[in-house]
Order: sequence, then structure tokens, then C-alpha cells
Amino acid sequence: MLSAFQLENNRLTRLEVEESQPLVNAVWIDLVEPDDDERLRVQSELGQSLATRPELEDIEASARFFEDDDGLHIHSFFFFEDAEDHAGNSTVAFTIRDGRLFTLRERELPAFRLYRMRARSQSMVDGNAYELLLDLFETKIEQLADEIENIYSDLEQLSRVIMEGHQGDEYDEALST
Repeated sequence: MLSAFQLENNRLTRLEVEESQPLVNAVWIDLVEPDDDERLRVQSELGQSLATRPELEDIEASARFFEDDDGLHIHSFFFFEDAEDHAGNSTVAFTIRDGRLFTLRERELPAFRLYRMRARSQSMVDGNAYELLLDLFETKIEQLADEIENIYSDLEQLSRVIMEGHQGDEYDEALST
């Protein structure tokens, strides 16, 4: 899926990305599991090559942050929980080139959903690709902090159950391992 956003009065607004609507006015191009046509469109209209799946999965430090002719590249893990509450990390590729932020990911992620929701009502200070990148990382950190707080709360409850000897059904599985 291809989404594009432009700045209007320092606020992000979604562009209609129909075939006839050019991407040239976008400050942020967000791609989630893009198909070949979407990849080709970004390449032909904006001259931007996108990372391949093996490049996204490369965990070496040299592959996570680098600069080349295609721009500044950062690959970062983002936390998610699936429909069955299984936690995981998904790599997001960020590229900044010619004043535009490109994001490429394999799934919808809570931090991105939250950022898009907030962006509707808040103005950006400078309104550029670097500010977008930093805002997305700030949202990621807030989400991780919330997850850590939730885990801490669960551990506090579990420790009380263990220390007081009052085992409830909801902890049977955790205590039996």
C-alpha cells in the first residue's frame, strides 16, 4: 500500500495517490508491503530505489545506517503485537532524499498509526523530512515506554500473587513453566 503526505500550513495532509495524481508534492512517502507497481511508481516519479526484503532483514550495523547516492538510510526495529497478542519486531527502512522521507515496512505498525492520527491535529515546527523522522522515532519511544509500563504492571501483580501465595487462574500458565 502506498500513502503519500504533503505539508499544508506545516500540517501533514494525505494526498490522493491515484495513478493520475503525481507524488512530486509529497514530503513523506509511506509504503506498506508495496507491490511491484508501487515500487516502480516511486522509482519512475521520484527516482528513489527502495530496499529489498533481504536488505530489510540484514542485521549488521553497517546495513542499519548508511548514506549513499540514494540518500540517508536508517533501518530500525519497531515493536508490534499481532491479533493473537504475540509480540515481535518489524524492520522499517527510512530514507531521506531531496527533502522527502520514504518509509518502507512489511506491516502496519502501532507507532505509525498513532503518528498519523496525531499529525492531523498538530503543526510541525520546520516541516521537513528530518522533523518527520524524529517525530516518528519519538512516537516509537513513547509506544515502547507504554509497553514497558504495562509489563512492569503485570510483573507487579504476578509478584504479589507469588509472594502472597494466592494463585489465580490467569497466572496458572505463567507459574507452571
